[in-house]
Amino acid sequence: MNKSQEPKTHRQDSVLCESIISKCPVCRLGMMDGNQPYVIPVNFGYKDRTVYIHTGIEGKKLNVLSHNPNVCVEFDTGHELVRGAVSCKWTMHGESVVAEGTAELLKTAAEKRQGLKTIMAHYGGNGNDIPDNALDTVAIIRIKLTNITTRTV
Repeated sequence: MNKSQEPKTHRQDSVLCESIISKCPVCRLGMMDGNQPYVIPVNFGYKDRTVYIHTGIEGKKLNVLSHNPNVCVEFDTGHELVRGAVSCKWTMHGESVVAEGTAELLKTAAEKRQGLKTIMAHYGGNGNDIPDNALDTVAIIRIKLTNITTRTV
């Protein structure tokens, strides 16, 4: 790997962070289920250093978070395999964001609606047609991101 191909790690670079996140169709939510890591891909919305995730009102995700709300969220995009002359010289180029945060379940209908609108906005929608009764059938998780690191190669 020459100098121009070396990974570049940036802490708290909000412009780069938002650029990478905006390109990602999913993120990975990392949690601790007791002493076992549990990582799943999820659809999400992002605004103001905050991630919103929707899920059912019951399930493993909510159970795990009720015992330990500390999470890690990972975003990656722009994958490009770069082949080297020998196997150990192959590498992968791309961009990623890794951040920590604390997950909280949104309680009010207004908070849930805003979270869903943020998720819809990420995928090109506006969420203006969310029926009131749909808010009773979905849980919205809000994660305020801290310790954000971006990496580009």
